Amino acid sequence: MFASPVNSNHIFSIHPVYVRQIKLMLGKAISEDTERTWERYIRIDRRVSWQVFAQISCIAVKTSNKSWLGLELGAAPSAVHGSLVVAALSAATYRDSLQVGVDYGRLRSIFTCELSDTADGYSVLRAVNDVDWGNAMRFAVDAVIGVTLKTCFTALGLWPEGVRVYIPLSKPEWAQKYSDFAPVEFIFSAKHLEFHFKTETLALPCIYADEKLHASAIKMCKSEIAELTQNSLSERVANYLFQIDTGIYPSLTDMADLIAMSPRTLIRKLKLEGTSYQFLLDAARQSQTLWFMQHTEMSFEEIAANLGYLDATNFSRTVKRWFNITPSQLRDQCRVISPINQIA
Repeated sequence: MFASPVNSNHIFSIHPVYVRQIKLMLGKAISEDTERTWERYIRIDRRVSWQVFAQISCIAVKTSNKSWLGLELGAAPSAVHGSLVVAALSAATYRDSLQVGVDYGRLRSIFTCELSDTADGYSVLRAVNDVDWGNAMRFAVDAVIGVTLKTCFTALGLWPEGVRVYIPLSKPEWAQKYSDFAPVEFIFSAKHLEFHFKTETLALPCIYADEKLHASAIKMCKSEIAELTQNSLSERVANYLFQIDTGIYPSLTDMADLIAMSPRTLIRKLKLEGTSYQFLLDAARQSQTLWFMQHTEMSFEEIAANLGYLDATNFSRTVKRWFNITPSQLRDQCRVISPINQIA
């Protein structure tokens, strides 16, 4: 019935630096209720699932009243640190710098990047989205734009001529924020998120080029990628549970069979990683519950059925245990945080 949760080269989690930076940017604007909501879903010292990060970003946009918050996050100092950024900034040329993002960018983001040259003298960096961000899509896209352009300027020490950014979203009322952010051309309603640079720009030297530092940073990136793609047992199980959309979740025994170990061994190994199968199962169902509340008009009975509950009463009790509020109150909160219509 269930497919085996094998190791994957995909990384479906976000570096915790972005969560820390969002909290720092919001400062005292974070209410006690919002603080409790965040702490319920995240452990600040660990990578955050993209589903949870999407919820956090929607809360952050609503709390800050800044639809362009993703741009500010991408340009924040903490967003440009670590082995990945050190490798990009210490590269010999800007082409080498962009290639670092292509090879190791998923250490920070779950967007995958492709770099290619065109016949008209331009080179294109395309950021491909691997998941459905829902109402958090603009935030996610803007964060990628912010960090990419910030890194470009930092690497070269100037804004290169002829840069065009193609954005796969409609032009918002606050579009001037993009122009204020960087002196490049922004084109909306595009098919893909792309950064177009004159090919000659990619031959420019990075002002912080350092061969030894670059080699050391690349070695660290390779080590981190290997660790993440191998996946801990808890991440393998969590990724599998998050991808279930049938409402039919495996029991502990079923999951143990899928990963070829006994239930007792699964329990023991998850405990060594500081978690349990029930915790991972609850986290997956919580994320699905919030998604249904935000993005659909489904009845509670329908949501319960989609999450594998036999009846709405049991689902309501579980929601109360998870969130300390009723399903109706939770739906009201979700609509305040992120309305069903896409954020403009």
